[in-house]
Amino acid sequence: MAKRERARALLTKRRVRVLLLICVLVTAGLIFFFSAQDGATSTETSDGFVRMLVKLFIPKYDEMTWSQRRKLWNDIGYYVRKGAHFTEYAALGFFLRLLARSLNLRRAGLIAWACGALYAVTDEFHQTFTAARSGMWQDVVLDSAGVLFGCLAALAVIPLILRRRRRKMK
Repeated sequence: MAKRERARALLTKRRVRVLLLICVLVTAGLIFFFSAQDGATSTETSDGFVRMLVKLFIPKYDEMTWSQRRKLWNDIGYYVRKGAHFTEYAALGFFLRLLARSLNLRRAGLIAWACGALYAVTDEFHQTFTAARSGMWQDVVLDSAGVLFGCLAALAVIPLILRRRRRKMK
């Protein structure tokens, strides 16, 4: 019986690792997809999100002057773009940290953060080849901070996962 339980546990571990690897690859793929958009398409994507936020949270938008609207639009657009950078890299950091932990790597957090930060560097380099886009070292810093945040968030989740697993075993 114990042999069967160990085999089942090993199979479950492998499935979790594969699922986490898929999450890392999908997140990295989405980041690549958004970075591959030319400047006009990227702006259109963020403007659509800004439009939705303005309609939701600024009820008197229609009463504003054109210059007030434009300033608001530019300000919100900047934060939406930077927030998107941070969020997508936080997700990458989260999944990288969980994957590194599942592989029982020594210094899993450092390895996860370094991999995410390196991906941020390559992503900004990639943008230098995309029409009307540029790579910015400030975005590398922001993206790396997002990866760090994701790694720390995963660190908070790991004890919950382990506690749940222990309860199932009882």
